[in-house]
Amino acid sequence: MSKLVLERALLAGQTFRPGELIRRLVGERASAPTLASIRVGENDFVTDEYGMGVAHSCSPSAYVQGGSLLASRTIASGERVTINRLTPDNSLGFPFTCRDCGYEVRSDRCGLGCNDALL
Repeated sequence: MSKLVLERALLAGQTFRPGELIRRLVGERASAPTLASIRVGENDFVTDEYGMGVAHSCSPSAYVQGGSLLASRTIASGERVTINRLTPDNSLGFPFTCRDCGYEVRSDRCGLGCNDALL
């Protein structure tokens, strides 16, 4: 089985332990975020082939560090891989819908059940 499965969302194809490497992010680089990019550094965004499938969550299963996607907690096989796209390290072009609370995010603030300003 593949380590990752990309359908409408990025799903773990195996169990990942906290801190374990999920994927090194590679692809087209840009100095500004897009809907499919993930921030890997200061004004440095990468459009990884799996990036669009990494959804936002206020309780993410993964985080980005040094151009790599790492598990922030145990991620079971078949579970969605998510990051908190409202933090400066994971900036994304707006708007998008928070899958935790269903709120359409149009700024640096999520809404409804997870309304903390994170930027």
